Amino acid sequence: MRRLVIVMIAAWLLLFGGVATASPLRVGSELVATRDVRLGEATLAKGSRVTVVAVADDKGHPVTVDLELKDGHVVRGVAYREVTSAFRSAPR
Repeated sequence: MRRLVIVMIAAWLLLFGGVATASPLRVGSELVATRDVRLGEATLAKGSRVTVVAVADDKGHPVTVDLELKDGHVVRGVAYREVTSAFRSAPR
């Protein structure tokens, strides 16, 4: 039984590429800063909102994110890890 479960999990990962490759960030997503964060020349306070305008990937893995601030300024090339550690999805 254990071997069957392992085989099924391996097949799932081969078919769908695993959960880790799926980006929860989509163009148009609104995010909220979970802490004070510096993006380029801008410093955002905890609770500030930004919008995802682009997600660049390398072979299916997200690498950088472009974020639009509320004043319309776009910060380009923010590291994906920085975005996922400093922001969360905004409540609707």
